[in-house]
Amino acid sequence: MVRPASERPAPATGVAPATVAPATVASAGVDPADLDPVDEAAHYCRQVEQQARATNASLPKRLDRDTSATRVVAYGCDVVLEYAMHDLSVEEVAANGMRGMRDDVLQKLCSDRGARGVMEHGGSFTNVYRDQKSLLIDQFLITKDDCTDRRSADSTPARDL
Repeated sequence: MVRPASERPAPATGVAPATVAPATVASAGVDPADLDPVDEAAHYCRQVEQQARATNASLPKRLDRDTSATRVVAYGCDVVLEYAMHDLSVEEVAANGMRGMRDDVLQKLCSDRGARGVMEHGGSFTNVYRDQKSLLIDQFLITKDDCTDRRSADSTPARDL
């Protein structure tokens, strides 16, 4: 069932994320005080979609020796980032490596002001990784709750057992 982002349950669980960070409502010449919260979120998410389209027009783009950003699309404030991993096949990818990559992406998104703004407006980031033959390696979703969980884990003092 498709539901608005604000009504979705929290999930259990790079183009660098900052590349799709949306412009603010204020920069578009709209006074946020003049918008009700629903209109403001819709306006904000339309800007996220516009920025994703603009970013996608410049792809594919090599990010590093091993990775290219191949596609960016936004459905409202839900952003999908797709990557190609060069010289890598699905069989060569260890699950631990993808967990480590998710942790790195989580840290970057949660510390990026633009990405946090997207998530504060009910959005999410889905990162999709494909191998050299375009076969799916893995994908994962990052939401505001993941950032909250991360901060909670970081602030929990370690206990000796």
